[in-house]
Amino acid sequence: MQWDNFFFGPVRLGEHVLADFQQWLDQLDEPFSTVHVLVDSNTLTHCLPELMSQVPALAQCEVLEVDPGEETKSMAIVEQCWMSLLETGADRQSLLISLGGGVVTDLGGMLASTFMRGIAHVSIPTSLLGMVDAGIGGKHGVNVFGVKNLAGCFLESVYVAIWPGFLSTLPDEQFRAGFAEVVKHAILSGGELWEAVQGLTHLRDSGSMIDMAAQVKIQAVTADPFENSDSRKALNLGHGLAHAIETVSQGQVSHGDAVASGLWMEVAMAENLALIDPDDVAAIHAVLDRHWPRCTFTEGLWEALQSDKKRSKSKVMLSLSVGIGKGIAMTEVQAKDVHSVIAHHVAS
Repeated sequence: MQWDNFFFGPVRLGEHVLADFQQWLDQLDEPFSTVHVLVDSNTLTHCLPELMSQVPALAQCEVLEVDPGEETKSMAIVEQCWMSLLETGADRQSLLISLGGGVVTDLGGMLASTFMRGIAHVSIPTSLLGMVDAGIGGKHGVNVFGVKNLAGCFLESVYVAIWPGFLSTLPDEQFRAGFAEVVKHAILSGGELWEAVQGLTHLRDSGSMIDMAAQVKIQAVTADPFENSDSRKALNLGHGLAHAIETVSQGQVSHGDAVASGLWMEVAMAENLALIDPDDVAAIHAVLDRHWPRCTFTEGLWEALQSDKKRSKSKVMLSLSVGIGKGIAMTEVQAKDVHSVIAHHVAS
C-alpha cells in the first residue's frame, strides 16, 4: 500500500518497499552528498544487513549506533550524534535514515531537524509500534529531566518505508508493546480493525493489521498535521496516563505496556464522567486484560501528569474516548478522577 497525499510522507508499505526505496534513491535528480543510518545495537545486528542487501545504494553509508532503550532519547545523545554526523562528513545536503523502533525514529527525527538547521530524513520503522504509530506522523522528541518528549519537533520525512519483514526479528514482548497502539487505533476507528483486535489470539498475528492501523494514524495526521485540533489529539488516547507511568517507573515499563494501562484507566475515567457507554468500556477492558497484566507503578501518577506537555493553562487535559469508533473528548480531569481509576485498576 502507499499513501502519497500525506503531509509527513510519502508512506510505502509492503513486501517490495525496500526495492521501491532503492528505485526512489536511483531516480533522485540530485543525489544526497552523504547518507547516514541511525541504528541501535539491536537493529544494527538484525535489520541493517537486510536493508543493505535490498538497498545497494547504501553501500557507502555511514552508520551511527546508539544504545537501545528510552534512556537514549536525551539531548546528551542528540549532541553526541550531531558530532558524529559532523565527523563523518554530513552537510546540509545529507540524508539521515532512522532504522529502528520508536526510540530510534524519535531520536532520528529530532537529530535530522536540528543538524545544520535541518537535513533530509527517512523513517524505516522496524517494530510493530513504529510501523503503526511512532515511525509515521512526523512528531519527534526527546525526554528532558525524566519528562516524556518534553523537547521535540515536527519534521516532514522525505520517505517512510514500512517493510513487514522486519517483524520477524522481534521478541514477543515487542509485539505486545506494539499491539497496544493497534488497540488504541481500533478504539478510535471501530469497524473492521476493532473486530480484528477483538478476535486476535496470538500477538504475532497482529502484523496483519498494520495497514488498517497505519491508516488511522495517517488520516488523523492528514486532517491536523500540527495537532491544533481534536482530530490529531485523538491519537493521545491512553497516552496521558501512559506517559505518567513511564515517568514514575523510570523506564521500567515499556511505552506500549504503559499505553495499555493508560487505555484501561482512561476509558474507566470516561465511564465515570458519563462520556462512554459501559458496554464499550467492558469490551475494551476485556481486550486489554486478555493481553496485559495490571500495571504496578501507580504511585505519583497525578503528580507526573502535572508536567505533561498536553496540560493547558495549569489544567490537566486528557483525550478520553466517547465510544468505540466515536472519537474523543478533550476533558479536564481532577486528582480525584485519577485516583479513583487507579484504585479501580489495582483492585479489579
